[in-house]
Parts: sequence; structure tokens; C-alpha cells
Amino acid sequence: MDFHPTSRSSPTAESSFQVKTGQHEESARNTTSDSDSDSDTDLSESRVSKPRDTDCANSGRGSLWIFIDRDQVNHNYPTGIPDDIYQQPTFYLTKVIRNSKRISNWAKRFLSENSARQIEMGHDFDGEEPIIKRYTRGEQMAALKEVLLSLLTEGYSERDIAILYGKEDCIPERKYLCSQLNLPEVVDAYGNDSECVLVSTFRKYSGLERPLVILVNIAASLPYRSAPNASIYCAITRAMVKVVSLEERKGQKRKHQHYK
Repeated sequence: MDFHPTSRSSPTAESSFQVKTGQHEESARNTTSDSDSDSDTDLSESRVSKPRDTDCANSGRGSLWIFIDRDQVNHNYPTGIPDDIYQQPTFYLTKVIRNSKRISNWAKRFLSENSARQIEMGHDFDGEEPIIKRYTRGEQMAALKEVLLSLLTEGYSERDIAILYGKEDCIPERKYLCSQLNLPEVVDAYGNDSECVLVSTFRKYSGLERPLVILVNIAASLPYRSAPNASIYCAITRAMVKVVSLEERKGQKRKHQHYK
């Protein structure tokens, strides 16, 4: 595998993933974690090299791209990925293409100011306004059922929807969930291509996407020692078109609220 970096550019933040090649070099450069991880480091702290596409095209050879997600906790087996100091050269994806503009703009609130400025949109699709719906303690399932029914009535299909929780122990037992939501079946992150509603944690769903994502009390149920802003950014950016955040009510607030 040949790889010929020729120019340098500042990494920017869609940063769903950190992209690296397997080429070994003797010297190491500083790198930053991707935005799906629990690091809130500014992406501008490292500079990186970019490939020259014409070299690969002219030679008939290609490049192997390895997408690294350091917090993908359900992949706990050896991967064969070299140590960081040998994963050179490194560069970051430069544009947001997964998320609509409205979702991206909401998610950027959870990045540092410097990182947020570096995000570029790779399209002009606005999508739908993110919505927050608050519920009274003990009424989470009723609120989730109401939102799900409303979305299906709007025309979304079951295969469009992912329901994401903060931790595994926050997810109700599957049979109970199906009975309460009137669903024949739900799948986990491994079933992302299925026709069913998907239910998972935001970490296990890292790197995947669906048109519509329902976040269930994410901010109040993050895993131990999680970086809140980076975790919420990861969860929000699983949605392509629309995101609905269910949050336990604190005090007297409106039932529905659109983010401006």
C-alpha cells in the first residue's frame, strides 16, 4: 500500500472519526481524539498531511483507510491496529455530510468555540428543527410512546428511527419495551440495516446513523467519567434529518420547545 502525503492542512471537525493509514513511520506527531470520543480538545492543535489522490490513480494502487473509534465499547477484541506512533500520516475528515444543518448547528453548541468554527457543511440540506420534550419523573415510557406514535404518524417508518440511551442499564427489557411501544420487534446497533426501530446506547451506536434519533435523558444518564459535551455531541450527530430529546422535567417548563 503506497501513500504519498504532499501538503499540510488544518484538521477540521466533522470529526465523527479519526482517519488513519497503516503506513509506519519512525517519527510520531500529536493527534487529537475524534468528536465521538470523550475528548474536548481543540482540533487545531495538530497539523496533518493529506494524500495525493492522483498517485494512487496513476499507479493502480489504493489506500486502506482505518476508521478509529476509541469509545466503541462493544468492539472489545484485538483489532490489529498499530500503536498511535505508527499510525502516520494522519488527517481528519473535513466536512459534515451526515447531519442536516439544523442538527449540526445544535450539536456545535457542545464543542469548544474553536472546534465549532472549523466545521464545514458538505451540503445545503436544512433538515428539521431539533425538539426537546420534557416529562415528569416516572413518565418516561409514556413520553417515549407519545413521541414515537407522533413520528410514525408524520410519515417516518420504523426503520428510520433510533432510540438512544446514555447507559445500557437505562434501557428497558426488550419484551417490555416492545409491549409498551406497540412494536413487534426492536433491534440493537448490530441491526442498523433492519426494518425495525433500533434501541441502543449512544456509544454503541457511535459511527452509525439513522434519519431520526430520539435521545432519552442522555445528559442525566451518561456513563461514569464521560465528558458531557463530547458525549452529547456524539449522541446528537447520530441523526441525519431530525432529533428529539426527551428530558426529565425540572421545575415548571413548557412541554415542547424548539431550539432556535
